[in-house]
Amino acid sequence: MKVSAQQSATKPAQAKPAKATPPAADLEYEQQLFASGARTVAGIDEVGRGSMAGPVTVGVAILTPDATLEVGGLIDSKALSPARRESMVPEVRQWCAVAVGHVEPVDIDRLGMTLSLRLAAQRALAELARRGYRADAALLDGKHDWFTPPQEDLFSALVPDPAQAHYNALLAQAWEGAGGAGEPAQMPVTMVIKGDYKCASIAAASVVAKVERDELMVQLDTRYPGYGWAKNKGYGSAAHREAISVQGPARSIDSHGRFRRPPSRLRLLRHSAVRVRDVPENRASEACESLTCHR
Repeated sequence: MKVSAQQSATKPAQAKPAKATPPAADLEYEQQLFASGARTVAGIDEVGRGSMAGPVTVGVAILTPDATLEVGGLIDSKALSPARRESMVPEVRQWCAVAVGHVEPVDIDRLGMTLSLRLAAQRALAELARRGYRADAALLDGKHDWFTPPQEDLFSALVPDPAQAHYNALLAQAWEGAGGAGEPAQMPVTMVIKGDYKCASIAAASVVAKVERDELMVQLDTRYPGYGWAKNKGYGSAAHREAISVQGPARSIDSHGRFRRPPSRLRLLRHSAVRVRDVPENRASEACESLTCHR
């Protein structure tokens, strides 16, 4: 049987489709603020709000109108591999002014999460002010503006709020010696849903904050082994929850539980280890016997 030349010819190798360029943040939102008159723009993002252990951390990156995007693949830190995040930090620091603020669990317990996030951001902004950088406007990831303080009403003026008083004291400490009048940062805030994917300044803040907080959790893991913090970074993985149920919460000056007894049941508020709602109540009761319980 004759085989036609067409049949016997080797089929040319098909070219592999080019890999799609991974998405990256850009400067569209920043440029809009510059066009409206802002001289400097701060991108703000938090890390650790949903964790069971460790600090809540906020990164702030400040850009000026002449900024061009010089960090390839810059995007939300969670979309990057740990190795790429770490290698990107020097690039980000060379590209923009960036700082990170933390609030430790002992203060999170007293402040609540919103004030804790606000304080962490102010601490980062105070550090930037000491280096000569202040922002005129801010881009904040998400849809809830936790940075802008609410307007004081008559009730709040008449009834002292212990959490607010504690925040005010810590805020004054953060801005002490920050230059100028030492006034905390105040600026208009633009909310951007998925801002860490869209805004280069927010993504830069996200990357630096994530890497710094992860490093802190690795250090804590060496001091208080057994909870897997080097791997889970304090978040509520199954292994983390199991470790808490087996060995109880970690306890030390910076890593033990603070106990309160709310109306419903005993609850261990967030600290460098856990919250009691993640611990079986019999374990929480045992732990409470060895520590002072606050009512």
